[in-house]
Amino acid sequence: MPTPSEDLTRQIPPLSERLQHYRVPEGYFDDLSTRILSQIPLDEQAPATDAVEVPSSHRRAKLWVRIRPWTTIAAALIAVVALWGVWQVSTQEPLHSSEEVASSVYDLSVTPLTDAEYADYLYETCVDILLDDYAIGETLAALSDDEI
Repeated sequence: MPTPSEDLTRQIPPLSERLQHYRVPEGYFDDLSTRILSQIPLDEQAPATDAVEVPSSHRRAKLWVRIRPWTTIAAALIAVVALWGVWQVSTQEPLHSSEEVASSVYDLSVTPLTDAEYADYLYETCVDILLDDYAIGETLAALSDDEI
């Protein structure tokens, strides 16, 4: 009993039969040039110059095409500056002792206020808040329900 691959190989036609489809008719190339030339119209004049006319839309490059190199350079510079900033922050020495931490916090602190200065600050702040609340209340009372 033949195997399936042997059955398939028997179904393939021989090479001579397969190549019969690809023949050129007799005398095809004998008059080919005259047939091609007869299809070209002779009443049209060919242009005298060999110059190619460029469409007006392609004469000037688009804006983006002209500024693309500059945007690339700008992006690269921004990336370098950003990386430099990150590198500078990461290379700062950390504070090691509690005295260094305390001195750095003290340097950032505000000068202490006396009790009188603190009371004056609170009084001025409270008066401003109360006046603002009073002005808002008076404004709302003056408005009718339709205006609100």
